[in-house]
Amino acid sequence: MSAGNYIFLPPSEALRWFKILAVVRFASAKGEPPGFELPPDRAPLRLRPEQDRARILIVDDQELLREAVGEYLAMQGYELQAAESGAAGMQLLEAGSRPDLVLCDVMLPDIGGAGFVREAHLLVPDLKVLFMSGHDHDTIVTQIGAAEFLQKPFRLDVLARRVRCLIAGNLLQ
Repeated sequence: MSAGNYIFLPPSEALRWFKILAVVRFASAKGEPPGFELPPDRAPLRLRPEQDRARILIVDDQELLREAVGEYLAMQGYELQAAESGAAGMQLLEAGSRPDLVLCDVMLPDIGGAGFVREAHLLVPDLKVLFMSGHDHDTIVTQIGAAEFLQKPFRLDVLARRVRCLIAGNLLQ
């Protein structure tokens, strides 16, 4: 497995998050509610009102990463869409999807992350982007330049902080 197949949670959050996810998935499979309400102090799991939800598009060819990151960010209150390639991401944008942020793998199997972002900016000029890659920044800098970048593997709390900052308009290099 490449480094891009792993995502890390801080140990204090990992067990709690996966227990809650397992209960929610089990209940959902049975068509039932999970049977509990989350305490109000569990900020990472509180959902924002629907009208306040930022939209995120995840473009990555690794299904496990798309699913894990998508579920975690959905639990943070974001509205998510996912695409397995640059072409699939472009189809979503051409169909009218207007995300507030794109999380994009640099090494996509078709047009590549940088190519996807160039095309995406033609449709959504103010689109914010956070590139991700298992390769270090020095290896891919010729492709993405000074764009925002997150090295895989990453902790989900670090991703959540970067996403919040980027959506709020704060750049973090």
